[in-house]
Amino acid sequence: MALDVRNGNGCYEFHTTRYSCVPTSVRSTASPTSLNEFDANGNLVFDVDRNMQLHYSTRNMPLEIVFDEGLIRNTYRPDGVKTNKMVYDGKGRLTTNETYLGNLVLNFGVPSQILHPEGVVDVSNLSQPVAHYHLKDHLGNVRAVVNPSATNTALISQTNDYYPFGMCYTKNPGSFTNKRKYNGKEEQEMPGRWLDYGARFYDPQLGRWHGVDPLAEKYRRWTPYNYCVNNPMRFVDPDGMGVDDIYNHAGKYMGTVGSGNNIRILNATQTQFNTMNEDYIMSRSRVVNIQSDEQVTSVINHISTETNNGDVERKAYIVLDTENATLSLDIQPITAGDTKHDSENLYEGPVKIGDASYNKPLGGSDYDVIVGQVHAHNTDKSGIMMGGSTTGYVQSSESIRAGTSEPDKASAMKLGVPVHAIDGNNQQINRVDQNGRESSSVSKEGLLRKSLEIYGGRSI
Repeated sequence: MALDVRNGNGCYEFHTTRYSCVPTSVRSTASPTSLNEFDANGNLVFDVDRNMQLHYSTRNMPLEIVFDEGLIRNTYRPDGVKTNKMVYDGKGRLTTNETYLGNLVLNFGVPSQILHPEGVVDVSNLSQPVAHYHLKDHLGNVRAVVNPSATNTALISQTNDYYPFGMCYTKNPGSFTNKRKYNGKEEQEMPGRWLDYGARFYDPQLGRWHGVDPLAEKYRRWTPYNYCVNNPMRFVDPDGMGVDDIYNHAGKYMGTVGSGNNIRILNATQTQFNTMNEDYIMSRSRVVNIQSDEQVTSVINHISTETNNGDVERKAYIVLDTENATLSLDIQPITAGDTKHDSENLYEGPVKIGDASYNKPLGGSDYDVIVGQVHAHNTDKSGIMMGGSTTGYVQSSESIRAGTSEPDKASAMKLGVPVHAIDGNNQQINRVDQNGRESSSVSKEGLLRKSLEIYGGRSI
């Protein structure tokens, strides 16, 4: 099928297979008789507007980029880390031959630069190395490059400004040329000045990747070519894959670091987090162990069966244990006073259930935080809700729509946690969040993480 998408420069016609969102070709009005071409893995192999061809490794890494002004050849280790880049001009002359040995960069076998978190040391003249320091904004974009003068005053060798998705316009008052700019990533000597993020190359002129996200299954709501879920003012993608989400001990989202696609717990306020560098955050935070999808499914099946076999809505709480760094779905026992309509009986924190305390104020010791609730609706096989209507449910002789009930919605909005209802008829999970927004057919896969994202303010 074909999809016409308009932008400021005209219309792009995307051709895809019937069952895939990966394009096979893209037609640009700049050259209406030609098509951008993609391989079977979704990598761009021909850019018609730039007359550029790309060849990839089995790991989808660009091995060769050929364009009118020359070509680039890259070499990678088996794990995908780039070890060498060779740049040729339009006449076939080798102009750059960089080898990467950790933080040391060699050019034609001679030490050229030493990279470090605060900038780069130019060692092309070994007898007189020059330190260049990067002044960055909150997204890690290099806004200025400074170096000390002979009189120990600061000299500005480069200043950069950026459009929101990263296209840079640079001023170079000095002789040193810095290629590490947006997000601190290196511009490539090619049309479009793509940025090398490690797992993929990024096109800041379009605000899109030209290869599929290696972690696309983690972000199924978004195209695998999007950059930072289309919110580059808030998010950073360190390596073209995923990021670690940082939450405080109240279960509230503070930001992202790293590239592991983990959830981390850090005992800090938002103000403190904003002043910490990435290395400090990684060393002081702990990775949260999330209960497996198989275990979550087992709990859901259990409470659904128990509800349909009894007269009480069985429930479970999604609990973030900040002391042990775990996120799990915990079944709560039936206690005296439980009724059919337990979704109204969520506990306002601080609370005590059995011997456990929940939702204590931020600043106390480690504690458990309820970030969501799951309960089952007792329905017969025709999809009819069982029970009386005194609290908003319909009589068993009346049909209902699949989804969350009005009490579920009221509880979610009052207590600030997403509430999930399991239809006893078909095991479908439906959710209502703290803003009253309903979602049907919620997947069991990733249910706990998504609940924490909603509770903590991570979801967009």
